[in-house]
Amino acid sequence: MNLIPNGSFEAGLSEWESTPSGVTFVRNETKRFVMLAGESHSAAICSEPLSVVPGAAYHVEVERAIRGDCDLAVIGTNSLLKPDQSGEVVPTEGRVRVQVTARPGHRVGIARVLVMPVGARARILNVRSTAAFKQPGEPFEILCDIRNTGSEVIDSQIARLITVHHDLLEEHRHEVRVPLLEVGDCTEVSFPILKQRGAYSPFEIEYEYPGGVIRAEGATLRHVPSAEGRPVQSVVSGRRWYSVGSRSLRMTAHETDLDFGPALLTTEDGTELGIVQQLGQLLPSAGGSIPFWSKVKSVTPRGVELSGSNEFAQWTLLVGGDHASKGIAVELKLSGRKRLPNVNLEMLLFQTMLPLALTGGAIVITAAKSKLPLGWRSAGRLQLDLEVSEKSGLAVMRSGQITLTPGTLMRATAIINPAEKAIVRAR
Repeated sequence: MNLIPNGSFEAGLSEWESTPSGVTFVRNETKRFVMLAGESHSAAICSEPLSVVPGAAYHVEVERAIRGDCDLAVIGTNSLLKPDQSGEVVPTEGRVRVQVTARPGHRVGIARVLVMPVGARARILNVRSTAAFKQPGEPFEILCDIRNTGSEVIDSQIARLITVHHDLLEEHRHEVRVPLLEVGDCTEVSFPILKQRGAYSPFEIEYEYPGGVIRAEGATLRHVPSAEGRPVQSVVSGRRWYSVGSRSLRMTAHETDLDFGPALLTTEDGTELGIVQQLGQLLPSAGGSIPFWSKVKSVTPRGVELSGSNEFAQWTLLVGGDHASKGIAVELKLSGRKRLPNVNLEMLLFQTMLPLALTGGAIVITAAKSKLPLGWRSAGRLQLDLEVSEKSGLAVMRSGQITLTPGTLMRATAIINPAEKAIVRAR
């Protein structure tokens, strides 16, 4: 359903505003379209205000009668949104306009402008477990977050844990009912686990709802990250471990059966804050994740360089102290091997069992004897936004949707440091 009443221009340019010049309505026996001819100035048309649901996803598209370049934007009183790579926007206001612009020197014929709700849709995010916080043999939980990423309320939904490698704490808890999800809302789903049967135990989470069935894969690893004494040097390493620190924070990782992945984050006095489950990973739109398991390539005074590859990509990760901010920086160089459209990049996937809260623009972790405000931020051309779940004790830097292509090098840097003032949003 197109929300623009005169989106196909059946009534000419009624219900549209246009620039004083460069806009012509064309009608003949075979075609009906609006010609935008940007000459010395831009030419544009803008719809009358439309009613939308804030936080809901909408597909926005232009159908062309004559080929040409144009810019498409969804404009609110206090916002201007450009469609992402999949052609979608998520308005934050209830009344918006749609504007189509041909810049100076460009011409394009517009046959139709579409704004359509995407309908019922959900996504499984933050697949994880608490196994790394428990001693071997102790019960733990497999968890995930389910977010309503569509344009309508989701009800009548079930989440299932599918695994032959885990024994559940309660026999029939492999299937749980998920509460009603309003547009944009997110809920946590938990499966109590008695034990895992192998050092590496894969599983799958299935979510069934009116929009269909989606799945995400995960795994639990019999590995508890630990510290290595109180190193004095900023970069130290051993046979199967490395530790990188600054004046306030330190990150220590030990090699696992799957190479290097999880790392323990501590203060310089040894207070354990939580675990960075992965330095980086990709999230395909179809679900699941592609973690950056890596091997140590080199150790220098600047930091520890790790590298890895799989069928989709190859990468290097430089973990070093960001001494100006007393923090830890992770620099990523990522090159595609296969084309992967509409994926998200995540970096510094942090999880803690300590109380976590947003205070004064910083993430405050409450340890036994102190409260430590931390900030996550990105540097470089690829923008990473911080997402935080206070209830789940999670923080992650996540990009918008990108397309990974063979041979194209992508760079991103994520930094965690004390008392950094950052704008964050709770989920």
